[in-house]
Amino acid sequence: MVTRRSIFGFVATLSATALLAPTRLSAQGTIGLAERRAIAAYRAEKYPAIEAGIQQAAGFP
Repeated sequence: MVTRRSIFGFVATLSATALLAPTRLSAQGTIGLAERRAIAAYRAEKYPAIEAGIQQAAGFP
């Protein structure tokens, strides 16, 4: 016979193990040279025009 107490205990055990288990999916901690170059090119070529448009719409820098 399954009681409400045993169900709650089972769910609590599953929750605890899920919280303590290491995740297998993780983000990379570093970016590569290609990504850095793409960011630098974006900052140099595209962002100034976008920033100027924002400042013009806002009315102040």
